[in-house]
Amino acid sequence: MRLEKDGTSGWKAVTEFDDYRARQIVKSAGFRWEPRRQAWLTPDATAAASVVSSLGPDDEVAADVAEAIKVAASQETASREAAVAASRATSASIDVPAPAGLEYLPYQRAGIAFLRERLAGNGGALLADEMGLGKTIQVIGLINTLLTEAGCQRVRALIVAPKIALLNWKAELEKWLIKPHSIAIWSTKSQPEADIVITNYDIVTKLRPLLADPAKPWDVLTCDESHALKDQKAQRTKAVLGSKSEPPIPAHRRIFVTGDTNTKSTD
Repeated sequence: MRLEKDGTSGWKAVTEFDDYRARQIVKSAGFRWEPRRQAWLTPDATAAASVVSSLGPDDEVAADVAEAIKVAASQETASREAAVAASRATSASIDVPAPAGLEYLPYQRAGIAFLRERLAGNGGALLADEMGLGKTIQVIGLINTLLTEAGCQRVRALIVAPKIALLNWKAELEKWLIKPHSIAIWSTKSQPEADIVITNYDIVTKLRPLLADPAKPWDVLTCDESHALKDQKAQRTKAVLGSKSEPPIPAHRRIFVTGDTNTKSTD
């Protein structure tokens, strides 16, 4: 096995076809197989560090690559620990705009601060907390922070949720957004143009061609009760998160909301 740097932000492991041990090591570490390149890839330095620690005498890794992996893994660990600490905060000094007469609770401001930090470079965030604590309001608070950015008058958002929650999402958006937006609940029979689209997991597969236009990525994609996506083999999971044959619904920021913190995949 040979471990190398892959581009500017990733790592590559090259294994022989008959080297079962090496293939098991990289697979267990979290590398993914890329058939086109005939190599195992990961953007995660922690995964690469795990492979370095398991290298045998016949495996290859340059000294500078091993050192780069060590440094990057240390940075990832520090970033992860900081994110965990932020996720446990019960208050924050962040100034989040709200409509007149409304105010976020301290722990809701902390949740919004956590989302803003995690999504600062786009990417994704998991917002997990008990039911009834205003996770919906925290997501809308994040949208409101985006609306305070220079020149931002609208945020294109897609919300996928259980059918029972759709009307509540619409009501809370209309109540808490600081700037007017058109809001629509999509069904299989009606898909009106809107700034913010709300739909449910049961029909997201049928609506995917309309929701997954690569030329029109969403500013924010929110998956409410996202533990509904735990099964990687389910059609709704593939429709939202993508699969080997199709990409995920395009979005600059992804928020996964759940009251069930046991989000481990069933795969």
